Amino acid sequence: MNEKKKNKAVAIVFIVIGLELLFGPGLLYLLKINGVEIYSVTEASQSPVKILMQWGILSIYPIVLVFIVWKWRKKHFLKDMYLLVQDKKQKIYIISLCIILVVMFVVSVGKTGDFVLVVLNLFYYVVVVAMVEEIILRGLCPFLLRDFSKSVTYLLPSILFAALHIFAYNNFQTLSMEYILQFVSSQMLGLIVSGVAFQALKEYTGTLWIPILLHAVLDFSSIIV
Repeated sequence: MNEKKKNKAVAIVFIVIGLELLFGPGLLYLLKINGVEIYSVTEASQSPVKILMQWGILSIYPIVLVFIVWKWRKKHFLKDMYLLVQDKKQKIYIISLCIILVVMFVVSVGKTGDFVLVVLNLFYYVVVVAMVEEIILRGLCPFLLRDFSKSVTYLLPSILFAALHIFAYNNFQTLSMEYILQFVSSQMLGLIVSGVAFQALKEYTGTLWIPILLHAVLDFSSIIV
């Protein structure tokens, strides 16, 4: 792959993640600092219709992006994005993670007594967060960077993955230089390591569904804590 094509691949990755940042957490941030009410998943049962509408708006870009990639890769889409499940070991891991999610769901309903809240949280963490982030950052981005070294395909998407969380870790409050420095020094490294770990898990198991489900399990556990 010549240098021009490599530069183009990197540019596309930055555009893809830049648009995800703009139409995802960046949009929530802009709305909130301009006085528009943002609905938190922790209070989902109080405004279920409104929060589903909010998630719907945030899902427009990922849906369009996945559709474009699907049209581009056609019959190779599932293989390129590591979305195939082909062997028994993969199925065992996937079923085990699904069982964990079900158990967590039941425990969460028992603990909170709020069925709607738990259902919406499960949907949010599995679909809106885990599936979107993993397909874009561990599926599409590494595929675009496939002609680079492993250090690039692991680190660049993971750094961008960490950057996507800058607004959420501040609860979408106004960003200050103090907060940005604190985020970079105390949160970003952990997120990068997590991203690298998810990428390694995808390649080790041969399917993206395992990182998706593990990501969902880790995030959904916050409702139990």
